[in-house]
Amino acid sequence: MKDNMIEYFTENEDENRRKIFKLMKDWKNEISKKGKIVFFDDKKSYPPEDYFYLDGFFPNYYGKEPKVLFIAREARWQSGQDFIENSVKYFKTAEGINSVLFWRRIFYILYGIRTNGKIEFHDIPYPYDYVMELKEKNDYGFALMNISKYSNDREDGGKKADATLMNQFLKDSALDKRNFFKEEIEILDPDIIITANLWDGKIEEKYMNLCFNEIKKVKSIEGATLSTMMIKEKSIKIIDLYHFSQPGLSDKNYFYDPVINLLFKKY
Repeated sequence: MKDNMIEYFTENEDENRRKIFKLMKDWKNEISKKGKIVFFDDKKSYPPEDYFYLDGFFPNYYGKEPKVLFIAREARWQSGQDFIENSVKYFKTAEGINSVLFWRRIFYILYGIRTNGKIEFHDIPYPYDYVMELKEKNDYGFALMNISKYSNDREDGGKKADATLMNQFLKDSALDKRNFFKEEIEILDPDIIITANLWDGKIEEKYMNLCFNEIKKVKSIEGATLSTMMIKEKSIKIIDLYHFSQPGLSDKNYFYDPVINLLFKKY
């Protein structure tokens, strides 16, 4: 994999970017040993590595406190690509981003955390305005990974998660032999993790336990759950929400306010 993003990162981040690339190379090598996967649309079989893509962190992530990592389920139409590179290219114009549920909610939450929960939802900027500000400073400053590195490239892939493909990826990763998932989190070293409804039953419990073992629930409010998990003797806060792309939910009531309340408000 060639890194086309070097110019965007600081020297310290460049080192961690190389660590991510090395991890992804090893991860891809592991899943390449597994059997071919039948693609839903054309019913043809393809090597598992053809589905694999890279994710990680955005520029100036390591310069932020707290460091925020978002973990979703799977990427769409990213096979063989660098999700971070593609996203930065998108952020340059952020065309239609105010209507893209996934990114809209992430940037709302990110803004709230960056401002220490002091800004009410009705006073925060639209994602487009915020992204344009971040773009000018090359200051995106967050990380994003998916629990599955098999891209969902189905024609109807935007409608629902491919639970079969996600579980296949986690099986193929052989995390009980080498836990690539945890190694990625260790490189990212987040202070806060925001997850996208990962405990809804679509991913088998045995894989969730490999990825998030020894997680301890702290409190739940408004459909969100705050837990903690130890990674290398560091306690990390984890907030599980509804999926960032789930339609019909209030950005304020089900995403922004629960995160801000769990992190910054006293009960």
